Amino acid sequence: RVLSAIAEAMPTLPLTGDPAAILVESITTVLESVHRYPETWRLIVLPADGTPPALRDEVNRHRDRLVRQVEPMVEWGISRLGLGALDAELGSHAIIAGAEDAIRLTLTHPRRFPPRRLAEFAADLLAALARPSTG
Repeated sequence: RVLSAIAEAMPTLPLTGDPAAILVESITTVLESVHRYPETWRLIVLPADGTPPALRDEVNRHRDRLVRQVEPMVEWGISRLGLGALDAELGSHAIIAGAEDAIRLTLTHPRRFPPRRLAEFAADLLAALARPSTG
């Protein structure tokens, strides 16, 4: 279920359109899956003590693969938004880390952190990065 939700949330290349809209749609898709299947996601992002090392290794392998899949999209977004100085690889890691934290917030405080709130925050953050400096 987790891999299926992530695959559904991934936009197809080549990308066109608004990077913020793509980000909002992707985050919302994943977090709605978290709401539908919380126990499945809990195993991945909130593993219990004693979780088998093989499962943790598998999660880490998928995370590394996901970072590599996201990187071309981040490169496109950096170019599209005129953020040429940003490092796409580090940006990809930051997006995945932020998404994992959003999933944890959704699992632990679902009413306080609904998918739309988290997705809109990501779009606002992206807009702030893209805004020209006034100083």
